[in-house]
Amino acid sequence: MRINQLYYSSDGQYTLQINEIGDSRCPEGAMCFWQGEITLKGEWTDNKNKTPIELHSVVSSLQKEPDGFTFQIIDAKPSPKLGTESKPENLAVTLLINRK
Repeated sequence: MRINQLYYSSDGQYTLQINEIGDSRCPEGAMCFWQGEITLKGEWTDNKNKTPIELHSVVSSLQKEPDGFTFQIIDAKPSPKLGTESKPENLAVTLLINRK
């Protein structure tokens, strides 16, 4: 998934749009005290009912998910590199979405 793109479920009942991506992961080539994390903010639509979401790859206690579903950030590419600027629009994030 990429920022500002609208994604549809296979049955067309649900949509997901990521509006904001934060990437605080430790860059390749650096030594960090904390691994950092990916954060996503966006909107989940279920039968025309919109729910704001907030997803965290590490600090799951801050997660805001729609009722009846669980979200997990599986991966984000490319990884940040020391000395280069990382732009949210260049990130592709893989999510796992399950129905409870």
